[in-house]
Amino acid sequence: MKSYLQRFVLDSYLNKTLSDVIGRIDTLTSESTTVAHKVSLAQAPLALPDLISLLEGAIVQAEDYPKIRAYAGGLLTFVYNPLDFIGDEPPAGLVDDVIVCALGLRKLAEEGTVQLDPIADGLVRSIAELAGYLRQDLLSAITEFVEELETKVVPGMT
Repeated sequence: MKSYLQRFVLDSYLNKTLSDVIGRIDTLTSESTTVAHKVSLAQAPLALPDLISLLEGAIVQAEDYPKIRAYAGGLLTFVYNPLDFIGDEPPAGLVDDVIVCALGLRKLAEEGTVQLDPIADGLVRSIAELAGYLRQDLLSAITEFVEELETKVVPGMT
């Protein structure tokens, strides 16, 4: 599955210039976002297969914690659901998926319910930080989803 997803994400960059991708990213970001941060957001979907693997690993790690498994499963459901905040026109359309995964994994790691190696932790933190460069309405929608998943769908997760 991971190799298929890697191929899908990589293929979404073919026949597109970086300027094309940045043009779409431009519609997702705040006016003060630098070009360097837009480039980082444009490249973030390349991490989606790894983030999905980390969430799948969290489900396995939390074998005795059904609420944590449900939370990680809810994050994966968002990724696989075609109804997103941005739409799934790759690669820019995968930005919300990547950020939802990163925010959810960061939450699990900070609570100590999932162990991330240093590279995975760095990946999760760097992508989660990119969320701050999105338009405020998009950032609010994404963070509300992650928070509601934790508080309403899976209350008492930890």
